[in-house]
Amino acid sequence: MLIKCNSCGHENQLGAIFCRSCGGKLDVETMRPKVEDKASSFNVFGLIRNLVGFAIFIGVVGILVMMFYPDDLSAYPSLSDPDVIKAAEAKYEIMLKKAEQGYGDESYTFTAQEATYLYNKMFVAKPTATDAAAYSVEKLIFNIDAVGFIHVILKTKMMGSVPTTFEIAGTVKNSDTKTPDQISVSFKATEHKMGHMPIMFAEKQVLEKFDPATTGGKIPVILKAISKIEVDGKNFVVKF
Repeated sequence: MLIKCNSCGHENQLGAIFCRSCGGKLDVETMRPKVEDKASSFNVFGLIRNLVGFAIFIGVVGILVMMFYPDDLSAYPSLSDPDVIKAAEAKYEIMLKKAEQGYGDESYTFTAQEATYLYNKMFVAKPTATDAAAYSVEKLIFNIDAVGFIHVILKTKMMGSVPTTFEIAGTVKNSDTKTPDQISVSFKATEHKMGHMPIMFAEKQVLEKFDPATTGGKIPVILKAISKIEVDGKNFVVKF
């Protein structure tokens, strides 16, 4: 590598201080390789790495809070109103008799609160102390929002110890034709949540809780007799 003299343009050998042609002092500083300030560079990248790590940590904490932070269910139906209990049980007994008789074009109207009471107190097979299921039902709540969508909220304990809430929202799907001895009503879910977090696996976790009610006791008799379920305002209208 040669060092060019700024005065006369003569090219000198690397390491020379004065020009061999004109004797002028060479500008050797411009020829020295620049040394990167590793300390400052390290600090910048370290700061970026720390910020990214902190953002990931906050994101994970936020997801966990949204999934497991207790829901305020005070706005949903309770199971202790005596008037609701009396009305729900009276409708249930009449509806059961009609279903067992197997005739008539009857219809019955249930509020979401009445439906919640009947499901939890009369339809659900309660888990025993030795139940080894990963998810056990504490309460299953029905609610109808302002636009007529049905919300099914399942209060449960994941793995038997972690309190959480699953929710699916959607509409009732009725079969076009009524087939004898088959259930003609199903639920079409369009939104799934675990706690406050939208997810895609809540539907299975919630809908499988209907299995005990649909496989034993009196509820299959009623379900097989129902031809249609509609939403009218804040009520369920059950038609035979």
